[in-house]
Amino acid sequence: MEHENVDDRAAEMPGNDSPLEPEQAQEVPLLAQNEASEVDKVAGIVVQTRSDVGDKSIDEIAHVLHQRLNDSSIELPDSEVRELAKQIATGTT
Repeated sequence: MEHENVDDRAAEMPGNDSPLEPEQAQEVPLLAQNEASEVDKVAGIVVQTRSDVGDKSIDEIAHVLHQRLNDSSIELPDSEVRELAKQIATGTT
């Protein structure tokens, strides 16, 4: 499967509405354009998690993120999941 550089794809997109920090988006390889990219999937999971449990503790948010990422067969390091949980909890995503 062909991967493309996140920076290249971001440069082609008008605005950057991704709930991921640029460094996080760079760590997730993009899939072929006809499939939802892992970045898009993670972004969707972050948005849904914020909506569902954004008012909970960072630990609870991280737990839900881990479950949803695992359900989607997406592997992210614990440190990245924890950072996403912090961003959700503080409203910075």
